[in-house]
Amino acid sequence: MTKRLSKLIKTIVFCEEVRQEANGKHIVIGAVGGDLKVMGFPGRVPIALYLEIELPEIGHHSFDFRLTYAGEESLQLSLQIDKHDSPNPIASIFTPRLDLLTKQPGDLVVEMSGGDGEWTEILRRSFQLGDSPPMPQMG
Repeated sequence: MTKRLSKLIKTIVFCEEVRQEANGKHIVIGAVGGDLKVMGFPGRVPIALYLEIELPEIGHHSFDFRLTYAGEESLQLSLQIDKHDSPNPIASIFTPRLDLLTKQPGDLVVEMSGGDGEWTEILRRSFQLGDSPPMPQMG
C-alpha cells in the first residue's frame, strides 16, 4: 500500500486554516506554496493541511499522518474513511488548525502511512528567517 500512497493523493495544500461550509464545500485560508519565512525564532505559526485522496475501492480505509519539525515528531493523526458506493472516488479531508512552535530554522515534513507501518513523505516545507513572512506568527 505504501508505494501507491503518493498516487492516491490528488491534492495537498499547506495553509493556515481550513473551514467547512454548511453546504459541504471547503474554504482554504492562507494557502502557502514553497518555503516559509518567519520573523524570528522561536515563534508559533498556524498550520493546517487540506488533502484530496482517491479511494477507488469501496470499503474501509485507514491512513496515518505524521508531522515532524526540525527532526522532532510534532504530531500524529489517524484517519478512518468508509467509502460507500459513489461515483466520486475523491475524498476531501483536512486537519484542524495547529499552532506549530518553530524553535529554529528547519523543515516541516508530512508523512503518510496506509496502516502497514511504512511512511511515505508527501510534503516538505522549510522554515527560514526572513524579512517578509507570508504567514503571520502568533506570540
